[in-house]
Amino acid sequence: MKEKGRFFTKEKYENEFFQDVNKDVLRRIKQDTSITSDNMVFTFWFITDEKQKLDALAEYLRNNLKDYKIVELKQVDEIWELEGTSNAIKLDIESINEWDKKLWAINSIANLTAGKQHTPSFDPWPRGPISL
Repeated sequence: MKEKGRFFTKEKYENEFFQDVNKDVLRRIKQDTSITSDNMVFTFWFITDEKQKLDALAEYLRNNLKDYKIVELKQVDEIWELEGTSNAIKLDIESINEWDKKLWAINSIANLTAGKQHTPSFDPWPRGPISL
């Protein structure tokens, strides 16, 4: 991984950068006075250039993460997008970190399941969270 022209280790990413980003996102969620629950369902997106990759990823999600819902699989110009929702995630840093790691793992699995060329990328943080 690269950080401002320098590479950093997976360990540094998971223990420093990764946590700082998640802490900031969690802080902003908790500051949102419209969110009154201790748990939240998040929307996530995976994108790629080939529909077959998202079909394979959707099958993986259906078979292995039954509490996740696939909302939509659509094409936008030359990009294919899978939109889904998570199960209810507890709004504490440990749970958010675990969920974020799970999505990174899913992204890695998608590379294996759907082929290595043009790997899917994902955005684990919602454009707008779905509150319980």
